[in-house]
Formats: sequence, C-alpha cells, structure tokens
Amino acid sequence: MAYYVRDKRLTVDYLEDNLLFAKGSMNDNHHDIELLMKIRLPEKEIVWAESRMDRIPHPGRCEAALKLAQGLVGLRIERGVIKRLQKGLGGESGCVHIVALAIDLIQYCAYIKSRPEAEAILRLRLHDQGEFHKLWQKDLAGTCVTFPSLP
Repeated sequence: MAYYVRDKRLTVDYLEDNLLFAKGSMNDNHHDIELLMKIRLPEKEIVWAESRMDRIPHPGRCEAALKLAQGLVGLRIERGVIKRLQKGLGGESGCVHIVALAIDLIQYCAYIKSRPEAEAILRLRLHDQGEFHKLWQKDLAGTCVTFPSLP
C-alpha cells in the first residue's frame, strides 16, 4: 500500500457559446480541494470563481483561503496573470494548493488564447473525433505514438 498518493484532475468544458467551465481538483491523504471557474471567450476573462475544501489537514484555518478565489473574477488570461493570481491566492492568507490548481487551469486556457483556431478545434472534438485528430496532427507530430512524425 502506498504511503502517500495525490491525484489532480483538470477539466474544461463549454457551457454555452463564449463560456468555458474550468474545474481543477486535488485529492490526497489530507486534502480534497476544488477550484471552479467560468471564463468568457474571446476575452479570456474569469467571470466567476469558487473554491471548495471537503477534506483539509487544518480545520478551522484552511477554510479562510476559500474566499480568495473570488479575487480571480475580472482577471484576464494574459501576460502577468500567473503573478497576479499567486499574489491574490497565495501567501500567508492563501492556499498553495488552490494556487497550483489555478496555474494549471490558466496555463491550459492560455494555450487556447495563443491559438485562435484552438477554440474551434475543441468544439469540433465534441462532434467529429476523426477531424479533430487531423487538425491536431500538425502541432503534435512526433510527440507520441498517436501523433507520429509527418513525412
């Protein structure tokens, strides 16, 4: 039996046109934490955020960091956002684990912003897996068995 196990899960879904729902969760021997965000496209602006702690190592203290997630509202996913969210969510009144989940989610959403067609490709994934694979082949060629190098 493993002495320590930590699982992290990130999901990003479309709620409706121009609105993403991003969820990060971390579960280990001491924690069960979630960070939830809604991000408006194409601005890549966080319009809603909430964190949850269902299991924590320091009851009565860790919960104080929950309210800080609301400080993400209004942030745009752009250069400098990681430093701003670290300042707002971390430090002595924050939670390093919520910061880590926020960074993971922001980095993925930043990728969507860096590739204008990425949003369309993600939407296509819902409808046509074959076409989705062809579109990603160019960028991911040579990175794994699913995407071999192009001739």
